[in-house]
Amino acid sequence: MKQSKQQLMATWFEDRRRQCFPLRIVELPKSRDSWLFPTPWIDGPEIGPSHWEYCCFRLPTEEPVYVKITTTLVDEYGARNEAGALSYAIHDEGAGYLTTTFHTELPAPGIPAKYGFEIFEPIPDPTGPYDKSDPAWDFHGQWLGHKIGGAPFIHGPDRDELRNLLQNGYELLLMLKEPSYSVDDWKRCDDYSGDWLFGEHRFNVLINPRTMDVRYTWG
Repeated sequence: MKQSKQQLMATWFEDRRRQCFPLRIVELPKSRDSWLFPTPWIDGPEIGPSHWEYCCFRLPTEEPVYVKITTTLVDEYGARNEAGALSYAIHDEGAGYLTTTFHTELPAPGIPAKYGFEIFEPIPDPTGPYDKSDPAWDFHGQWLGHKIGGAPFIHGPDRDELRNLLQNGYELLLMLKEPSYSVDDWKRCDDYSGDWLFGEHRFNVLINPRTMDVRYTWG
């Protein structure tokens, strides 16, 4: 019997509770199950007034679930929707800055994308004796790069609010950081370098898989 998206998500997060899937940004067509516009406010497909497609990727579930994120955020100093000015806070979809939708097939962006994601095999995240919802956990997952699932990395004033979400059914869906290059680990080598919507901040997307409520924070 085909499962609903909520059932798929709930089962997947339960099975992968202490794991994440590292990923890196690659030039297309190295990835066929994702796309990304690193600077959506500049060259991303516009789907409404000052509203752009940002990224889409396939969740590593048995049945296809594609996660698509759109945004109204910009990296322009002084703008009402400047990403940097809205950091270190938790935003719901009602704020109007980000929207996440779920699909059974990869939705094509409005214009061809140049980048996507390469997803690697899962690794433990977090490690150690504590679960990511435990009050003693220090908010540092093993993998601090881009990832699906696992433990978020948060060190700002929204820390307590985020901990409360994790203790009440929310999970890390996606974390993206500033693109980087590493001579020691090719999994940390992104094909893209340049402007980035969230600057040096880590962008976290959290979801309650039983209600499909999504929250966003970066810092």
